[in-house]
Amino acid sequence: MVSGIVVIGSGVAIVLYQQYVLTQSHKQLVQEVQKLNKNVSKLEKELKKPLLARSVSSDEIDDIFLDASESEPPTLKSDIERISPEGGVNGGSALETVLAQLDAQMDEAGPENLRAANETLKGLTSTEPANAEVYWRLAKSFFLLASEDLLINPSNDGSDDQKDLMKKAFEAAEMAVDADKECGEAFKWLAVIRGSITQYLPIQEQIKSAYDIKEDIMTSIRLNPKDSLSYHMLGRWCFSVYSLSWFERRIASTLFASPPTATLEEAMEAFMKAEELSPKESIDNCLYLAKCCLCKKDYNQMVSWLREGLKINGSSRDVRICSYTVRCIIM
Repeated sequence: MVSGIVVIGSGVAIVLYQQYVLTQSHKQLVQEVQKLNKNVSKLEKELKKPLLARSVSSDEIDDIFLDASESEPPTLKSDIERISPEGGVNGGSALETVLAQLDAQMDEAGPENLRAANETLKGLTSTEPANAEVYWRLAKSFFLLASEDLLINPSNDGSDDQKDLMKKAFEAAEMAVDADKECGEAFKWLAVIRGSITQYLPIQEQIKSAYDIKEDIMTSIRLNPKDSLSYHMLGRWCFSVYSLSWFERRIASTLFASPPTATLEEAMEAFMKAEELSPKESIDNCLYLAKCCLCKKDYNQMVSWLREGLKINGSSRDVRICSYTVRCIIM
């Protein structure tokens, strides 16, 4: 997505921070307005960038990932050894334990945790060759490894290693869907990964993939209507389609009789549904609600969502990077 800078006058800037400064002294008011006048252009530029495209210095990355790198990844060997190829009650129980530990390990993120989880999941495919629960997690681990590498080494964007990880992620997600057509998580991660690999495709292929991505998302929602991430993804899809450039829309209308369409209101509705299902849990959702408010020129509500996002604490990679992004914008 091409970023842009929209110049906003000082009068609008004062309105943007009006609610925040009501209880402050006159001196604080002046300081806040001066700070905002310096950062408002940066705000609009940053909000229009894809999250992973934002540049971060190596020192800042070290701070963001410090807590993840300090902890040793959990050991799962003993639980894996209790899983028999035939499954059964004991095998099933042990597998559930291992998968729960792997979920926690991937949520904590960090290169060591993700590599360890990925190796464990690859080993599980030999004893669980047709288990969707194993394969969608394997797909997720490959995807997170590629994402982690991009965050730590932005200059590697589009490298052969990242493309290889994304290819493996996509193959594992397809195997998960093939193994169980009623597994909502499998369709969800297929949508996430399909959407990510389109960045390596020509614009025509990206637009063609939009239909498949939305179909995967809608299937995920149908199978698991209480999953807030699926609604967040739907919001992201709608927002991306709404944000297509004139050139991209022309290509879409040439390729398809009915090119993909979406409105800003549809995007906001999906993000609000995600917020309803998991209130004040996703800083990423708050960030995209702020983007929508920016498009609507509802600056007071935009700042409100950004400040709401800053209240969300956690140690996972997404929370750390999003929190850092929001703080850079408004602090």
